[in-house]
Amino acid sequence: MNEALENSILNLTSSELKMVRMKLSQYLEKLQELEKEKGAKRLVAYIRPKPNFNLEDFQMTLGKRMPDHMIPAKFIQVEEFPKLPNGKIDFRKIKTSTQEAVGPRTVIEKPKNKIEEQLVAIWEKVLNFSPIHTTDNFFEIGGDSILSIQIIAKLRECGIDITPNQLFKHQTIAALSAEVKSSLKPTYTYRHLVEIKGTGSKPPLYCLHAGGIHLFSYNRLADYMDSQRPIYALQASAVTGKLKLHKSVEEMAHDFLDEIKINQPKGPYHIMAYCFSTAVGLEIARILEERKEEVNFIVVDTIAHFHQLFAWNRTKTRILNILKVLRDRRVNRFFGLIRKRIKSFIDPKLVKYLGEKEERKIERLRLNYLKIYKKYSWDVYKGKFILLLTESGGRHLVSDIIKSWEKITEKENDIIDIEGKHEELFSDVGVRDTAISLEYCMENFENELDKTFERNLQSNILLTPIQHWFFDTHKRQPHYWNQIVRLTNVGSLDQTNIKSILDFLVFQHDALRLSFSNNTDGWKANLHPKKNVEVFRLVDLSQTEDVLEQNKEIKEVILGVQEKCSLVDGPLFKCLFFKCGELQENKIYLLAHHLVIDSVSWSLLNKNFNTGVKHQFKKKPIVLSGKTLSIKQWGEYLLELSTSPEILKELPFWEMQKEDSYMFPSDYTQRNNHFEECSIKVLKAVISEEETSLMLQGTDWGFSTEIEELLITVLHTVLSEWSNLERICFGLEKHGRNAGILEVDVSNTVGWFTSYFPISINISKTSTLKARLKHVSEQLRSVPNDGIGYGILKYLNQDQRRNSKLRQKPQVIFNYLGISSDNKNGSNVGFKMINKWSRHPNSERSYGLEVNAIIENGQLRMNWSYSTELFKETTVKNLVARYNTVLREILLQC
Repeated sequence: MNEALENSILNLTSSELKMVRMKLSQYLEKLQELEKEKGAKRLVAYIRPKPNFNLEDFQMTLGKRMPDHMIPAKFIQVEEFPKLPNGKIDFRKIKTSTQEAVGPRTVIEKPKNKIEEQLVAIWEKVLNFSPIHTTDNFFEIGGDSILSIQIIAKLRECGIDITPNQLFKHQTIAALSAEVKSSLKPTYTYRHLVEIKGTGSKPPLYCLHAGGIHLFSYNRLADYMDSQRPIYALQASAVTGKLKLHKSVEEMAHDFLDEIKINQPKGPYHIMAYCFSTAVGLEIARILEERKEEVNFIVVDTIAHFHQLFAWNRTKTRILNILKVLRDRRVNRFFGLIRKRIKSFIDPKLVKYLGEKEERKIERLRLNYLKIYKKYSWDVYKGKFILLLTESGGRHLVSDIIKSWEKITEKENDIIDIEGKHEELFSDVGVRDTAISLEYCMENFENELDKTFERNLQSNILLTPIQHWFFDTHKRQPHYWNQIVRLTNVGSLDQTNIKSILDFLVFQHDALRLSFSNNTDGWKANLHPKKNVEVFRLVDLSQTEDVLEQNKEIKEVILGVQEKCSLVDGPLFKCLFFKCGELQENKIYLLAHHLVIDSVSWSLLNKNFNTGVKHQFKKKPIVLSGKTLSIKQWGEYLLELSTSPEILKELPFWEMQKEDSYMFPSDYTQRNNHFEECSIKVLKAVISEEETSLMLQGTDWGFSTEIEELLITVLHTVLSEWSNLERICFGLEKHGRNAGILEVDVSNTVGWFTSYFPISINISKTSTLKARLKHVSEQLRSVPNDGIGYGILKYLNQDQRRNSKLRQKPQVIFNYLGISSDNKNGSNVGFKMINKWSRHPNSERSYGLEVNAIIENGQLRMNWSYSTELFKETTVKNLVARYNTVLREILLQC
């Protein structure tokens, strides 16, 4: 090295040296791709493709049959394989071939369609770098299972609904886009369904054609309905489509329902019939009832057997009315009535022969419907419906309408009186009152469904494996084992805003209303009704005159609330709003027992909270993306899995996870088989941004290595040197939401889903760092289904004799929490995790050492939590220092 340059470097300040390192790192990043091409070790496939060979299909097939690290990173096309004299392939000659590489590894693949553009934008936002190409593997460019949940959530916001398993099976944008296309609704040209208002979060209202056989009557309805209520109308044929004359009411009902189901695959369904449409409405409701679907059938001011209006008794009533008019000598009224009757007879004839094309078509539809209407068989309807009635037709007509529907249903039905005349119910004069009455009917129906769902939900909620683990290991103070977050960047939000948003979140997420009771059969989960849960508490500290005194009172309140918490009575989710006056900003804390929440759930709540804030500022009702599987359904699904062949075949694997880590050296003699929280201390370590960035880029040893595998390799190396053990049993945690075996979606469900399991890693002390990393990767990837089966077998499977060997208690716990997503939108409220005050001092731990790792603000942060009953601080400090050294060594060799 040039002596002057060397002196210049030695004289640099620490900040200047850091800047040089950053510039050098950027330069090396630019050379990275070139260096890979020149001398990096990676799998390369030489192929002689057949005609019509498709590389993407071939890669997808490999992905289904081989692990990721065995899939070639590059494909080279050759016309012929050169042979040696003995007939074997001449690898030296083939490596010097000038044939061009094929496939996405050698060409920058840009998005080919709108879906791929959306996927690229979402990946770049979540992974926080660009450009990302359509052939980049999600897990090779920094993605992990936690970030995959964010990907799925953002896709759902774009109207793309996929499961975590789909992302794990299709790890590139090119492969995933094909899967997304297959999951989207097929394009469909509606013939009968017409959108009046297509947006909103509530179940839609479907309005069947009115007297004119078309939908124009309903145009004003959306102006007065709930803003979140979509509204659609159905007519015999589309206005601009080809004319179709149905042969029966049943055929029309099936055609209408087919389009309703395409638009809304699941109920509840709100069906409104008015005037001519009562028969087809009844038939649609009948079909849905037979399919056990939830249907709310609303009849507006219309008699069953509508053609009976033209029967002799009806005609006689009309004649008597005319005579009554004559008797009263109301000449003008009499002639007006005559003109109206003549007009109602002549107008259809004029339209039929002299009207515009569309008018003639509608008239043909109307006449055809009258024809099939008279043939319809009005059989008994077993379902229930609501009848909206006016008094405009006179008492006799109202009485006949009620009797006609009672005859069909063989029971009394709900009747709601509405104002106005029959022919004006959907006009400017009466549409407002009609809309209010319809919304009332739908709200009542949905509330009754919600109550029924709640009653079913509150019964027999099964504990999940991680909840079983908690009660199995925490006997002393189970009520006080929480997670706490502080709301940041609250801005102008006051207690009213925050309370209303939190009330909605508690209403939306069942887990936040859980409680637990202990009886002779052990601990059970219970769900409180939505009305009975009050989570918000205002604490006024504005009269306190000192900031330090305020902070002291805040701590005392937080501790006191947790001390008084009851697993039986709840609530286990709380908000403490501290009103601090002019001394400092108001402080808001959310407290939740770990039994009802995990880190992924906090991210979901944070996102939901900010959605609520935006909707409040716009003065709109809060609307969230669709709920996934409920906590009750999740427990039932896991219980069903516990006896499945896929889970049972995992048992030999879990029995092999031996624990030798009880032989770890310790500074003090262990008296009990547990440690109290009051004896726990935490040492924190931070890895620089440059080294973290290098780690995120992945290793370059010919196989894909995830960050967790790298961190565990370093931890095993350090602990192995310290303990002189080759086999160490770790307790690992996964977030448990997207294991390969799962066929359900819980990506948008709040709760505690963590899967906790032991994994025994055995590596020779003489192995190189490269060999260690490979062995750890292989052993971790051998864990079936992300470890979810261990807890299912241990706690849910009833054959305890078979599962008696699943009693491992690892003394080292490792948990990689992924990459923390920063609040990059300055207007968003943030959730900052508070790692103190959250557990009772006498709560138990069964392990002496815990390491938690997370990447925040571009830096790897590690918390080493240890019991002072077992280790001295100097011992753990030495382990931390050694860990940092080994991590740097392994990064330098990448």
